[in-house]
Amino acid sequence: MTFGQKVIQTHYFFGPKDAIVGIEQFRDNIFTILAMFVLLRS
Repeated sequence: MTFGQKVIQTHYFFGPKDAIVGIEQFRDNIFTILAMFVLLRS
């Protein structure tokens, strides 16, 4: 299952508002992982 399909499934099951919250949390997690990765590299 691709990320796009997962977003569509989330949107279908939980409605637009919850899907948006899920995407924002996912985005925040990505930024946290990237920030930690950069800090570890430096």
